[in-house]
Amino acid sequence: MERKTVLQLAQRVYGENDKRVKKLSELFKHANNEIVDVLSTFIADEVNWSAPAPKAQIQELMDDIAKLAVSAAIDERPFVNQTFRDERVKTYGDVAKQRVNLIVTQLAIDQKQVIQSNLNHIDRAPLVNPQPDRAVYSRHKSDIAVQKIVGDNHQGWQGASWQDRIYKEKSALMRQLDDQVDDVLKNHYKPQDFSKEIATKLDSSEGRAERILRTESSGELSRQLIDDFGQRSVKRYQIEAALSVTTCEECEALDGTEYNIDEASEGVTLPPFHPNCQCTIIEVADNDYSVDFSQMPKNYGLD
Repeated sequence: MERKTVLQLAQRVYGENDKRVKKLSELFKHANNEIVDVLSTFIADEVNWSAPAPKAQIQELMDDIAKLAVSAAIDERPFVNQTFRDERVKTYGDVAKQRVNLIVTQLAIDQKQVIQSNLNHIDRAPLVNPQPDRAVYSRHKSDIAVQKIVGDNHQGWQGASWQDRIYKEKSALMRQLDDQVDDVLKNHYKPQDFSKEIATKLDSSEGRAERILRTESSGELSRQLIDDFGQRSVKRYQIEAALSVTTCEECEALDGTEYNIDEASEGVTLPPFHPNCQCTIIEVADNDYSVDFSQMPKNYGLD
């Protein structure tokens, strides 16, 4: 696979990541506004947060949770079930907390689906091989590369699947927000008193969401390129850093470094070298020509 082709593929992957990051930002902003609206409504009603909530209000909440579970994909439903399975809703405070948890659960599902949308936004590689003596980089391989970014069994750059990391992070966010909901309702804070703190928590979560998207894309692209190189008996590869004003010293120092295929180790000799890494790899041409004379006919066929 030619250097130009690899870089074009990497640019397409990372360029689509930028679009997905913008979508993530919109989702987090929407979730933030919804949470503030929910809490503002409870405060405006001036209810006792520890008093029993009306059955109709509890039933409406349960119906909305059920709708989310039904609309979720099969691999998303365990997270919905885990979030609400053991919750007991009796008071106004309970309803408020679960309303916030419902918003965060939807956010987690939307975040997962944003990563999956990368599948539909990679251009096809050229169908005509400009160098007939060299293998064409298979479009099928680049499809696999992106599909595995969202694969159920893919174990991610940091050891756990990226889906699990999303759900774990959102569960932690819900626990933080639960404590804040208690504080807000107990003290009847006004929106201007608590909205900034909620925004700060969601901003931190958004940053982690962006890192998952960018880092997993980089890791899977590297894994699939190594797989392609191996299938075509490429022996060595070279680190190609995305040299720019934001390139870190580590990646800049690694730019141009060559490794044997069997030395490939993610985070050590293979990108990503750190969260948000945009390095890639290119194959190194094998110029070690040799002839096996044992296979030549006797007298070189001159008899």
